Amino acid sequence: MALTEEENQRLLELFEISKKTPRITRELFKEEFGYYINEGTIKKKWKKAGFTLQNSGGLRRGLSLNQYEKLYEECNGNLEEMIQRTGFKEQSIISKCHALGLEPVDV
Repeated sequence: MALTEEENQRLLELFEISKKTPRITRELFKEEFGYYINEGTIKKKWKKAGFTLQNSGGLRRGLSLNQYEKLYEECNGNLEEMIQRTGFKEQSIISKCHALGLEPVDV
């Protein structure tokens, strides 16, 4: 179902109101026009109009290289202890340690 010119214009206005969030835009659109619109349609319309979407995903949980270096020193290079303290995968910690020129000890 094609949107009317009024609906298209309002969809672009909702871009700012919803802080670039398709889910919120979808709900606001439903309140005004009485039916839901697909989030994929919303994203396509916004991109076509030249807007950029908010990046998806959760919070960045990674550590900086300085934090890895400090963690390495605090754990005396003990790989098992670093895994327990961070909850990161073994390979992730090993690759970061190698990037810093450090060699983790597998006890």
